[in-house]
Amino acid sequence: MNKNFPHDSSLLDSLLSLLEVLDEPFFHWIFHPGRKRTREQRLLPTIRTPWELIQHLSTLLDAGMPFLEPEYEEILPLVWVAKSVRIHGTASLLGPIVIGEGVEIGQEVYLQGPSYLGKGTRVERGADIRSSILCEGVRIGSFSTVLDSILGKEVILEDRVTTLTRGNDPIPLCVEYPPGVSHPTGCHRLGSFLCPGVRVHRGVHLKPGTFIPKGSLV
Repeated sequence: MNKNFPHDSSLLDSLLSLLEVLDEPFFHWIFHPGRKRTREQRLLPTIRTPWELIQHLSTLLDAGMPFLEPEYEEILPLVWVAKSVRIHGTASLLGPIVIGEGVEIGQEVYLQGPSYLGKGTRVERGADIRSSILCEGVRIGSFSTVLDSILGKEVILEDRVTTLTRGNDPIPLCVEYPPGVSHPTGCHRLGSFLCPGVRVHRGVHLKPGTFIPKGSLV
């Protein structure tokens, strides 16, 4: 296997397919719009990796406005919320953010965009979420910190989990998956990428560029 990421690969044969993030209705609409594409969709950058998805997330949220407008309400500037969302009055939200149906955001949560929270996500007290994608059914425990990351469907972070974003070296970070295969990212800031069904135990600090396969316990 090539030790470097294959730059000519498509979305479907990249690490994105393992995360299943493109199965989220919002992202599926953006990347598979059918025969009619909006101007914003036609101008989207090519995205083949999870870190590119995070880098361009603000642009993608803008491109998804036609998808949001029928069912979502803009409750704050650039904060779009679906029905049946519960947001505690002490939570702080700074857009652009998309919050899916049935999401619960607890006390003193800080949520900074660009970020996406899929259907049924639950963010508990004091959690800090920034520049991240949380797919359907994700649970974030109290006082956890999620930065520049993608969490696949039904990922669970127990209390006080942190996704670190900076390495000790000044050189760009890599993602290693499978073990021994390094994917250069060109990024000096990088979160974690957790496939569906992963559970991370209380107090764990995930190093920058962590990639965890489906159903793992950490």
